[in-house]
Amino acid sequence: MLASLALQRRSMPHSRSSTSFNRPLDRSDEDALVPDHQIAAMEPDLVAAGASSSPARLALHLIYSSSFFPAGFLLCEKKQVTQLAWCASSPQTTWRLVEWDFFLNLIAPVASRVPYMTTIGNHERDYAETGSVYVTPDSGGECEVAYESYFCMPAVSKDKPWYSIEQGSVHFVVMSTEHKWSEMSEQYKWMNQDLSSVNRSRTPWIIFIGHRPMYSSHVGIPVNVDLTFVASVEPLLLKHQVDLVFFGHVHNYERTCAVYKNRCKGKPKKDASGIDTYDKCKYTAPVHATVRAGGFSLDKFPRIVLNKWSLSRVSEFGYARVHATRGDMLVQFVSSRTMEVLDQFRIVKPDPARRLRNKPV
Repeated sequence: MLASLALQRRSMPHSRSSTSFNRPLDRSDEDALVPDHQIAAMEPDLVAAGASSSPARLALHLIYSSSFFPAGFLLCEKKQVTQLAWCASSPQTTWRLVEWDFFLNLIAPVASRVPYMTTIGNHERDYAETGSVYVTPDSGGECEVAYESYFCMPAVSKDKPWYSIEQGSVHFVVMSTEHKWSEMSEQYKWMNQDLSSVNRSRTPWIIFIGHRPMYSSHVGIPVNVDLTFVASVEPLLLKHQVDLVFFGHVHNYERTCAVYKNRCKGKPKKDASGIDTYDKCKYTAPVHATVRAGGFSLDKFPRIVLNKWSLSRVSEFGYARVHATRGDMLVQFVSSRTMEVLDQFRIVKPDPARRLRNKPV
């Protein structure tokens, strides 16, 4: 699945400087990443992104969307892992450095070879006197000092941990759900400006990433879905035609229809291979995926789910894998125990650059 290709990162306003790597990961490296529940148990707020010097090539990303145990996605070039990212909280380990050493040793085969991108969650901030939006009983910022020391992201500043990167055909926007996100906040203004500046001819896809989800069928987690957060930030996603949203926090996997304000604006249809396919030839709304099925513990879904926007639910350890070309994005949720694909969907739309090339004079 993986052709040999050095990773090159484009320079951009909110990304790191250009970086190259000796070799991309191959299939054996991906197997080493999730050999059992221990690795799948790492769910930090991470975002994996794959870059390519050729926009026509397929990108593979691994993304983790939870607290320091992986719940993420892979963006690949051909079949190479070109970048890894987490969208959760740091390993749920507390401050014990021996646990961090163990965790960092586990991810070393990957993190030493590809960009390893993260974003914070409740275990990195939610304690008194930090100005956090939330102060929740299940965490107290116990991972913050170690997290900030080990994972330096191309953020605005140390206590403004939001940023964006471009990899291949994808523009990633990474926010902090733990910092102020109201309409008058600095983070909100930054998100609006960054999303407004995306060149869709260069990066046709926008993937938005944070920690606390906007949609979840699970009940019981403190401040699981914050309706104030949804009311504030969700309109930005629609306004700027975000294609896909990854969140973590809830310990399972769930996928929605193209949804806005709890209403399905578009449902997928089966393609010739039986894969759910969202046709974005006419944009309707983003697809949301909660990917926080790392290894800490799993949250079960209720027996009866009445949410019409919830199309797929899996309570099993795993991670998401994303393959993106300029006109097609395939997302697969993979079991970390069997490596079986437990859910998959595709988003398709015309390549904007091709439309411009074929436009009659």
